[in-house]
Amino acid sequence: MSEKTVVINVEYFNGLAARYRSNFSAVDSAITYAKKTQNVGLTSFDLFKFYASVIKNYHTSFEYDITCISSVFAEADEEMRKRAEELIGKDIIDRVSNGESIVVTYYNLKPDLKEPRQLDHTQYGYTTDKGGNLVYDHPVELEEYLYRDQGSAYPNTITGTCGLCACANILRMAGVNYDEKQMVDYAVEHGLCGTGDPNPGANGGTFNSDIQELLTSHGVPAHTESTPSVGGYCTKETIDKIASNVENGKGVVIGVWAYALWPNKSGARDGAHAIVVTSVVKDSAGSIKGFYVCDSNANKPSYYSADKLQNALMDDGMVVTDSPIR
Repeated sequence: MSEKTVVINVEYFNGLAARYRSNFSAVDSAITYAKKTQNVGLTSFDLFKFYASVIKNYHTSFEYDITCISSVFAEADEEMRKRAEELIGKDIIDRVSNGESIVVTYYNLKPDLKEPRQLDHTQYGYTTDKGGNLVYDHPVELEEYLYRDQGSAYPNTITGTCGLCACANILRMAGVNYDEKQMVDYAVEHGLCGTGDPNPGANGGTFNSDIQELLTSHGVPAHTESTPSVGGYCTKETIDKIASNVENGKGVVIGVWAYALWPNKSGARDGAHAIVVTSVVKDSAGSIKGFYVCDSNANKPSYYSADKLQNALMDDGMVVTDSPIR
């Protein structure tokens, strides 16, 4: 099952520290053995010295982190407590320090369910990054399970599949494993994407109504919401709506002008493209700073400032799942 429950309390963190220190002990034993065998040719001395140095650095860093975490519930100086709060979160540290046990139910990010999730509320929240910003969910880890290889299913005939890839990624975020080919095959069969053009890039294209129907037919009911705009450019109200939907755990597909996001695009305001918004980032005061998105035509996770994304937004609406999916 993807659903898991964890009880976070003093015992939890003491056990965590013990497990890490046990692993350190195993690494130390391996290094000791390597030292004994390096003279009989079983290890490369130069390579061994390099790895031993790396392990030592990690050992020192992790040991300090573990000491901060485990000691904060007893006696910890201000610096150690601050480090523990950075690693875990101030709210959890405060509650566990006061003797409270916190029961956390969460879902693995890996899409391994048989049916997509339909939740009453999001299972995730905000974490604090190294810069003090608030980040919803875990966008970098989530990207490991999302699809960013648009056009690979039928590279010679159907490559304009950004909307279909977005559907597959929304389903993955809902816990089930879909890929581009499954979406293309279904959309072609049911007349939910463009076909028949000699240009492969012109085939596979979708409208919001197509995306909405594709998601709904695959067990994730969705609807289209307006993207308020002035003179064809979306306003901050649209940015606020996107952020609200994302932080409430809903799947969000937006339309953007590709040239405004990709440096190698130029020319007129064209190049309609669909992407999935995976996370919102806020500053410590709660103001929206930017968004993580999954772009099926990019080979890595993408982050854009709120201003840049707002400038790139199309004003023809966004597709949003009816219920939280994560």
